[in-house]
Amino acid sequence: MLLQSAAIQVHRSSTLAADSQDLNFGERPIAKVVKLLQDMSAQLAKEAAEDAETYETMACWCESGGSQKAKAIADGNQQSTELASTIEELTAKSAQLNQDLDTLKASVSAETNALNQATAIRDKERAEFVAEEKDMITSITSLKNAVITLGKTHSEAQIDSLLQVIRSHADKHHYRLAMNFVQQGASTKQRTPASGEIYGVLKQMKETFQTNLAGSQKDEANAETEYASLKEAKTKQIAAANAQIQEKQQQLGDTDQANAVAAQDKRNTEDALEADTGFLADLKSRCATADADYAARVKVRSEEIQAVSDTTAILTNDEANDAFTKSMSFIQKSAVSSSRNNAIDALVKANKSLKSPQLATLAYNMKLDAFTKVKQNIDDMVVSLKQESKDEVTDRDFCIKELNTNDRQAAAKNDQKADLDAKIASLESTIAGLTADLKALNEEVTYTQVEMMKANKNRAAENAEFEMTISDQRATQAILEKAVARLSAFYDKKALMQEDGPGEALAPPPAQKTYAKANGGGAVAMIMEVMKESKDLETRAIAAETDAQAGYEGFTKDSNKLISANQVSIADKSNAKAKEDEELALANGDHRTTVEDILSLDEVAKNLHGQCDFLLKNFDGRQSKRAQEIDALNQAKAIFSGMH
Repeated sequence: MLLQSAAIQVHRSSTLAADSQDLNFGERPIAKVVKLLQDMSAQLAKEAAEDAETYETMACWCESGGSQKAKAIADGNQQSTELASTIEELTAKSAQLNQDLDTLKASVSAETNALNQATAIRDKERAEFVAEEKDMITSITSLKNAVITLGKTHSEAQIDSLLQVIRSHADKHHYRLAMNFVQQGASTKQRTPASGEIYGVLKQMKETFQTNLAGSQKDEANAETEYASLKEAKTKQIAAANAQIQEKQQQLGDTDQANAVAAQDKRNTEDALEADTGFLADLKSRCATADADYAARVKVRSEEIQAVSDTTAILTNDEANDAFTKSMSFIQKSAVSSSRNNAIDALVKANKSLKSPQLATLAYNMKLDAFTKVKQNIDDMVVSLKQESKDEVTDRDFCIKELNTNDRQAAAKNDQKADLDAKIASLESTIAGLTADLKALNEEVTYTQVEMMKANKNRAAENAEFEMTISDQRATQAILEKAVARLSAFYDKKALMQEDGPGEALAPPPAQKTYAKANGGGAVAMIMEVMKESKDLETRAIAAETDAQAGYEGFTKDSNKLISANQVSIADKSNAKAKEDEELALANGDHRTTVEDILSLDEVAKNLHGQCDFLLKNFDGRQSKRAQEIDALNQAKAIFSGMH
């Protein structure tokens, strides 16, 4: 307040000093006071209007900014709630998909095992039927030849040879029956009846064998049809289940990826929500402070305007106007002694040199007042001038101190701002790096998970193909082993019959030329070669499956390690980023506060310079003139004192 009063006084003194050169003592001085009060009232009204406009802008900013941030916070809370619900739904869906996949895989495994068992049983039944069919066809062919042979005349050696053939192909009952007929015929020397009986038995055996063969073939055809239907149904079920597994694995990958994206969005939303909440709290605090400050300014300014208005009313009412008119008339009519004129001349000369409004006022008052009152005025003015000189020294010291303090504080705040600028740039760079790292890590985890799902699918397909290959090759080998055993048994028996049979060996029938031992051996050798190739293929398939499984397990292990390491790194970097974000928010807050402090200090500096520059620049001259003014007053007083 002291500086503000000094500034107003300097302004008024300058105005009066300028006007004192052409001072017209006939003009009423109160008019100038009234004009000054009116100017002050107009200036206060202007400042009030400007202050109101500025406050209105601030209030608009507070209202719009508060509404915007409140809406952003509400939207953020709603989005966070929706994301939390989405994450919960996706997590539940992922768990359900994993459960469905386990159920489907178990179903595929069970259906595959059932199909393999049915295939093994069917292969066994087919092999048994093939062996039985070959035996029965061979027996029927032999019986046909026997019947043809018995239609001719036979010797005893021929009948014995025929019985050997019957023993090879007939069952025990038919063989005993045929032997009884032959023995009875041999004991009575009735070859022809015996041959007839044997002929009937053989014919009956042939017909029975043919009937049994037809029944077996029909049963085999029915069994083959039933197996084909079963295999088709099981294959469709397995294919459908595998298609569902593939679809659900794709859904699981999409669900997990969507869940990760939702989790990241939720973290980003919560970060933004925290920043908006802090900003809104700071905005409310600032706006409340602005409201309080404006209310205080309005109150003080209103009081000042009221005081100026009251003073103007006091000086311009009818009573004051009459008093001032009478006073001026009396002064103009009063005579002034030559001694008083000498004193007035001394003050006027001093005023022309010093341009002091106080001297001009005193010279004017000397024309109106008595000696005693003038001397008292001189004493009062000297005291006032000395006090003004002292106050001006105090104001100068205050200005120098405040300006120096302001410079130091501004320099410190600028240094602090530079440090905060560097810190914010460093934090933003670090956060950008962490954000890029987190994005890369998340993308790598997602890519690895997708590749693992592809590897699971490929491994399942490869394993299914391996199981089918092994099953096919082992079934093939079983069939080939039975074929080799059957051929070996047949040719070994045939060779034994030819070597051990009594008498002259019968020429083989034309239909059996393919059963020569040499040809049989070649067929067995070919089958054995095919069996060897099948076993080699099985061995290679097992080795390939072992390598593929080892590679898959290694890939899965490495992928899980990579995902675990990335998740740990993601957690660490997320925590680090959260700390950096928090520190950045604090730094930005400090930066805004520092900038505001700098602007405030700059405003203070402008005010100080506005109040102090004139004082500091003219201090020495004003002090010197004030001393001369005091000397002039003392001289005037001495003149008055010498008049008594």
